[in-house]
Parts: sequence; structure tokens; C-alpha cells
Amino acid sequence: MSTSEPTHTPRLRPFSVHVHPIPPTEPKTCAYERRHSNSAKCKNALVFIGGLGTGPHTTHYLGPLNEALESASLKEGNGVHYSIWELRMRSSYTGFGYGSLKEDAEDLKELVQYLKEIGMEKVVLMGSSTGESVPLR
Repeated sequence: MSTSEPTHTPRLRPFSVHVHPIPPTEPKTCAYERRHSNSAKCKNALVFIGGLGTGPHTTHYLGPLNEALESASLKEGNGVHYSIWELRMRSSYTGFGYGSLKEDAEDLKELVQYLKEIGMEKVVLMGSSTGESVPLR
């Protein structure tokens, strides 16, 4: 019997975020900007929308993606200056029947407007599972 860890176990480490309240939709609606060493220079947002039952900080592959974006942002002349944003929507962490795509789309619209207001030049939407259908709404 092997005592080694399974190779599919994600490497989980602490990470820093800045919390941004997103008015006026709902009091619990807020966005989390994942931070890295070059975040202050990032003028583009990669917004991740998780699937049904998930919410901010539940997707393990955003950590390695954030590290890759940090590494790319430190290279001169490549123009890759993105930070990852996750939105706590009214439906976050709930299952089927507790929210609607309409509400999710409204929350996402508020976030995109907020990102433009604070000076983000590009906003890229990325989803997983049912989170892919929210931007299409």
C-alpha cells in the first residue's frame, strides 16, 4: 500500500484578496480581487463565474492561473496585465431553485459597470459549468 499523496490533490495555499462592495444590487453582493505582486499595475480584469453551488474561493485552479498571470505581468512588453475577480452573487453557494440566471446577469452587469468605473480597460468573462451561461444572458 502506497503512503504517497495522490497526484491529483490541488496545491492549496493562502492568498490575498481585496474586497469590493458592489452597490446597489444587494448588501451581500461583493467582488473579490485576487492579489499578486504586480496587481497594482493590472488594468484588466478576468472575471470568473463558477457553476451551480459554488461561490468565490471554491475553484482550485484559480490559484495556479493567478500565478501564471502574475508571471506574465512581470515580463516587459507582453501586455498581459490581468487580475482575477470573483463575484459573490445573490445565488452564490446555493443549489438549483434558489436564484435565477436573470439575477446572476444583473449582479454581473453591476460588477462590469463597477470595473469600468474604477478604470479597468478590459473585462474578460470566464465561467465554469452553469457559470458559463450567465454572461450569455
